[in-house]
Amino acid sequence: MSVSANEFLVQGRRLLDGSCEIDYRSAVSRGYYSVYHVAQETADRLGLPCADRRDVGAHEQLISRFEAKGPGLKKLARRLRDKKRIRCVADYQLNEIVTKDEARLFVAEIERLAQDIDAIGRSQQERAE
Repeated sequence: MSVSANEFLVQGRRLLDGSCEIDYRSAVSRGYYSVYHVAQETADRLGLPCADRRDVGAHEQLISRFEAKGPGLKKLARRLRDKKRIRCVADYQLNEIVTKDEARLFVAEIERLAQDIDAIGRSQQERAE
């Protein structure tokens, strides 16, 4: 069975009801992956060319696809990169504390970013048609 980008977000929200830091870290991670998949789907739908950069991972390659296509998409790329950085803290920086309030704020911001990416993707696709 396959899953959707939204299911990552739903799982992230559920984890916010947890009572320990690992729940909050996992909420951040799941939230980030929800917007990552929305961005991937949008980039593919818009036909954004794949980045020529081979010196970076898949996440930076995806961000680069948006950066190369004008100021509106470049702003979304910056926001996505910022969320990636926070996800890395949650996943890898175990000496940093991730609170429930921080995780809640992150997931709310992720929801807005996913909506913005989807909306700009749809509006640019409509203009192209």
